[in-house]
Amino acid sequence: MITSVLSEVWGSDVTIQLIQYKDMEKLMPEEEIQQRTNQLLKCTFNEEYTFENFVEGKSNQEAYAACLACCNQRGTHMFNPIMIYGNSGLGKTHLLHAIGNYLKEERPECNVFMLIVAIWCQF
Repeated sequence: MITSVLSEVWGSDVTIQLIQYKDMEKLMPEEEIQQRTNQLLKCTFNEEYTFENFVEGKSNQEAYAACLACCNQRGTHMFNPIMIYGNSGLGKTHLLHAIGNYLKEERPECNVFMLIVAIWCQF
């Protein structure tokens, strides 16, 4: 599903390759691996984007509900990756930052990671 959506967005076929960290040494020096990893981990959430100030409408109400459900999932094996796809200006970035901000505040035991595509594509 991810490859088909990305292919549609970029207008050409997309291939995704997952590489385990231990296998990356075969592809690049350890120093470069560490530098790129540190760059990814510096991604932070914009604190101005919260659920409280999100403008919900017909075009984004399902995404809003899915993001809230993601935050409220409980259990010992919580794992809920979420991908939001849609036109510009519908609140995708706001919602993803709102998830991160909510979990950092309300569920500090959760590990939250945000992957910014522009940085990810540099790899």
